[in-house]
Amino acid sequence: MRLTQVRQILEIEKCTSISQAARNLFVSQPALSAVLNEFEAEVGVQLFTRTNSGIYPTENGLEILTAMKNIMKEVTFIENYAAQAETLTGTITMILGPSHDFLKSEI
Repeated sequence: MRLTQVRQILEIEKCTSISQAARNLFVSQPALSAVLNEFEAEVGVQLFTRTNSGIYPTENGLEILTAMKNIMKEVTFIENYAAQAETLTGTITMILGPSHDFLKSEI
């Protein structure tokens, strides 16, 4: 999982449309669909139900999206702290521990 994927998937949720999210992110709709499909295959969970009127989180998707929002809050805090300190450098690595067992559930 990459932070870029997390940001893109959260934009899909916000827009309830892959096409609109793609426009907002300045990427193609097929490329954004591929990001979503890749992530869902990686975690083994369908995040969204696709309908004619939009794309909506599944029950498991809601849990994962909530976790993603929490991750992004922490990343934003670290980025803001680093910007203020201007002395911190490095790479942020996120590891999901046992509290995220729902990611391993069978569909």
